[in-house]
Amino acid sequence: GDGLPDLDRAHAAGGRLCLGTDSNARIAMLEEMRWLEYGQRLRGERRGALRAGDGAVSRALLDAATSGGAEALGVPAGRITPGAWADLVSVDLSAPALAGADEATLLDALVFGADASAIDAVCVGGDWQETRGG
Repeated sequence: GDGLPDLDRAHAAGGRLCLGTDSNARIAMLEEMRWLEYGQRLRGERRGALRAGDGAVSRALLDAATSGGAEALGVPAGRITPGAWADLVSVDLSAPALAGADEATLLDALVFGADASAIDAVCVGGDWQETRGG
């Protein structure tokens, strides 16, 4: 939807977040994740309104874009488990936006600092397609 909904209260109460795209001229899930957090920052005038159980904002945003989106659509995707669709992305760890990121900071660097140029390829239903940034 449009606007800045009050998501932190619903999320803190155990509500599931789902993130996807609609008829936007530009479809970029990293941007969608980033803007979800930025919108909540603007609405609530604080950072980190949407956190995963481990306290990580980037994890909550990734969960909204993967398992949350799949759950909302009612499809077996959004997680790596037997029986789930093989819908994956390959990240180019040599992308300039990820320079200096390590295992502990990679997800934050990807969500908050990278764009589609950090994505090598996507796999949809087990079929890999090279993207080279978009």
